[in-house]
Formats: sequence, structure tokens, C-alpha cells
Amino acid sequence: MLEDDGAPLDVIVYSQQGRSVGFIVDEILDAVEETITSRQSLRGYDGMTSIVVHGKVTDLLDVHALIRREAPMFYDNLEAA
Repeated sequence: MLEDDGAPLDVIVYSQQGRSVGFIVDEILDAVEETITSRQSLRGYDGMTSIVVHGKVTDLLDVHALIRREAPMFYDNLEAA
């Protein structure tokens, strides 16, 4: 649980079809746009894996799987649309 100490939070927001969810992170080091050509499953890695992007090791989260696990109602009525 987070304590409200008044300090700003770093949040990454994921949106799909008008719904949004925020992920609170320790810090955001950089933001890049990159096309990922490999569609390797992340399931064996508990929804997280690492790749090299622009010469730096970058952690990737399977956001869809994480939301399905923690808040499955997020996708209610979205997949039929």
C-alpha cells in the first residue's frame, strides 16, 4: 500500500478503447518508440523479460497478461467491440 506523503509519483498509463490503467514505477529513465519483431511468449517469465533497445538492456512487461491477472474486469466488453 502506498503512503500519501505528497510526493509526485511516476506513472505509466496504458489505454485501450477508452479505458486506462496506471502503473506506478520507481522511476522512468527514458522513453523510446521501438518496433519489436519477436513475438516470443513471456509466459515463462511471469510476464516480464529483458531485451536490448538502442544498445541498452530494457525490461518489458506483458501488460495485457498483467492486467488480465490483476484486474480482469478491465477487458470486459472490450474484446467484443
